[in-house]
Amino acid sequence: WKCRKCGNEWKSVVNARVIMPPFWIVSETMMFGDMKNIYESLKKNQFTSKPKNELDKLANEFGAINLAELNTWLIYIKLIRNRCAHHSRVWNAHYFSVANITQTKFNRLTIAPKNPNRIYSFFVILNIIIKKLNLNINLKDEIQYLMLEYPIFDEMKESAGFPINWDTDSFWN
Repeated sequence: WKCRKCGNEWKSVVNARVIMPPFWIVSETMMFGDMKNIYESLKKNQFTSKPKNELDKLANEFGAINLAELNTWLIYIKLIRNRCAHHSRVWNAHYFSVANITQTKFNRLTIAPKNPNRIYSFFVILNIIIKKLNLNINLKDEIQYLMLEYPIFDEMKESAGFPINWDTDSFWN
């Protein structure tokens, strides 16, 4: 097994001439869709233990309420990624509505999306993940910067599902 993208941290594994590389190496070189397919093919009932499903715990680490919600997010992320990769319209395209993004008990939106099946819901999911993983990214600032840089973005925000005064929602702070 050889990998042209392998970095220094992989050399010891590659030099050991393993037949099957560890999953952490494979996961860094595979496409997002492949990762999603592996995830979907897991026999999830093997992770169930009392009192809670271990995969639900994994989903919680990304900010999802449970495995089903994380699965929906992965589908949504893959859809957006594919539309971007193929230069398709993403701004005001119709997607599916995402449940539970206005659940205040989970520190989510207090101001509901103008249209829940638009790209704003994707930004909400992304921000939930960013906050849960403590990434040093301020998505609200990035979106506001784009609105300033490209005034049409600000003018068209409602068609993307952004509610009026979206940036005042405590979720974004």
